[in-house]
Amino acid sequence: MLSLYRLGLVGLVAFLGSASPSLAFQFSADEFKGVLNGTSTFLDPFDGSTTPPAAPKFLTSVALTPKYNLGGTFTTPGAGKLLFSSAQAIVSPANTSYLVNKLTLSATNSTGATTNLLQPGATFEVSAIFDLIMPQKNDEGYCLELGDWQSNPKNDPTLWAKEVARLCIYKNTDNNNVNIRFNQKDVTTGIAKLFSKTPIEAGHQQIQFKLAKTDQNLNAITASYAYVDGGVVGKDTAVPGTANVFTYKQYTIPALHSFTPVGTADASGMNTKYSVQAHLEVAGDALGKTGNLYVVVVIPSGGIYMHDGTTWVLWKGGTMPAYAINVALKSQDIAVLKDLDVSAFTGTQIYVGYGASDAEMLDNGTYSLINTIP
Repeated sequence: MLSLYRLGLVGLVAFLGSASPSLAFQFSADEFKGVLNGTSTFLDPFDGSTTPPAAPKFLTSVALTPKYNLGGTFTTPGAGKLLFSSAQAIVSPANTSYLVNKLTLSATNSTGATTNLLQPGATFEVSAIFDLIMPQKNDEGYCLELGDWQSNPKNDPTLWAKEVARLCIYKNTDNNNVNIRFNQKDVTTGIAKLFSKTPIEAGHQQIQFKLAKTDQNLNAITASYAYVDGGVVGKDTAVPGTANVFTYKQYTIPALHSFTPVGTADASGMNTKYSVQAHLEVAGDALGKTGNLYVVVVIPSGGIYMHDGTTWVLWKGGTMPAYAINVALKSQDIAVLKDLDVSAFTGTQIYVGYGASDAEMLDNGTYSLINTIP
């Protein structure tokens, strides 16, 4: 079989130093609020008085202590903002092809046991105000969520949330547009049901998301949003669809969540002149550590080729050739293909990833499919 190198797929830059910094995400929240049975129960203005995992006391007299469970870390709040950053994100335990920065709100009693406030027999509303920042990469975004999250799901995938209602700012893979998206996802299977996609109005500073259960006898979760300018919340607009978060568990937990793929790509041109620019994101706990970068193509016939920093190599098993070895891991862009004729390679898949070794990359799942040649 002719190698991809001989057939002309030689667009990779030769040295890591030739790559450019990637567009790491940084989103920000201005407020996180909860109303239970018509009474304001929780408010975090992210004014610096507490820093996650600490949370402000509940506004009501219930003898419970609020606490944030964290996915990643968060910059100390300042100027009324809570920052979500890819540099502080972790590899998602539910889908290792993504990095996540997340906080969920729990309540504990006097003995430290978790108590669930949001239950089927109640009415409630949770809301969050985010700065209206446009995600730069496909499959990137930030959300307000309600879900049946478990306290320690990583070691048991069956404990991952099965019902999560999400209202998000999200960049679509289908048309590269950023929309307001309302869906429900089963994290154990990855299957999501999309209720609605709403275009974003230009020119606004912030957006308020709400998820609400308005009838104590019904388990329907509705969603709405409002634009915020100059600190003034505008008209609340309902979005189509209703979610149900009580089928499996008799509680739901509010969360703020940002996410980005480990790898994405910008592809352009026709098959006779095709270019792919890869974007690689590195989780905060790996940033600056020494490791390897990997660029891999899988052709439809089953051949696996890897770029060793100079040329494409057919992999026949054993240690995987690395694109860059023993480098400081960082988020960056890599020019994978540049104006090449790939007509003979329809269906070929391109992956990028990182790790201290190929075994660590595979074990941790720190790689992503970034492009399939059309």
